[in-house]
Amino acid sequence: MILQAEATGSLTVLLVSLIIGTAAIYAGARLIIDADTGIGRAAVTALLGALAWALVSFFVGWIPFLGPLLTLVAWIGVINWQYPGPGRPPQASGLSPGSCRSPRLSR
Repeated sequence: MILQAEATGSLTVLLVSLIIGTAAIYAGARLIIDADTGIGRAAVTALLGALAWALVSFFVGWIPFLGPLLTLVAWIGVINWQYPGPGRPPQASGLSPGSCRSPRLSR
């Protein structure tokens, strides 16, 4: 009975974190790169980021200051892998060449 309650609680935390992470990544992508990359891509990025955070946290999270810093770097690395940053061409991230242009600037 206790294991079932813990599993249900963990699953609830995972789902809520996934929903909030997806919304935040989607909104950030819309604001920063000004492209509609889709909610599905944001969900995959949030899930991969959560997995990277969990793995790095498991192995080095116990190290004071350095552990949490490395987990944050891993999570940001997943986002940089999925979405282009400043100075990176869109092709490097898998986006189509014209998807990062602002509709206001293209004619």
